[in-house]
Amino acid sequence: MWVILVIVLAFVIVTLASKYKQSGGSSISANSVSPSGESTVILREQFRGGYSKEDVLTRLDFYTNLLSCLENGGISNSDANDQYIAEKYRPISMAHGGSGFNIEDVNAYIAKLQKKIENKINGIQE
Repeated sequence: MWVILVIVLAFVIVTLASKYKQSGGSSISANSVSPSGESTVILREQFRGGYSKEDVLTRLDFYTNLLSCLENGGISNSDANDQYIAEKYRPISMAHGGSGFNIEDVNAYIAKLQKKIENKINGIQE
């Protein structure tokens, strides 16, 4: 009985290790398809290092709220720009002693949000 358990456990460990190695140390990437048919990338987790999850989620929350306020007329463009600039240059801390979000994924996603915000502030239609 114990022999079978050890063999199954060893198989699971080898399988997980090979998937980890294939993914370059990060979790397996996943794509999602939105209702409009666009493919969206999900932020991957980085097992060691990466950006602090709390900092990333805080930044994303701020940007989405700012976009919402700009779209609904809840904030002037000049006030939005002041808040945006203050947040844009605030560094995102690195994860310590655990996993964080993949740096490349976060940088790409934040760059898209920043472009949307800058277009809204400058009155450019997308």
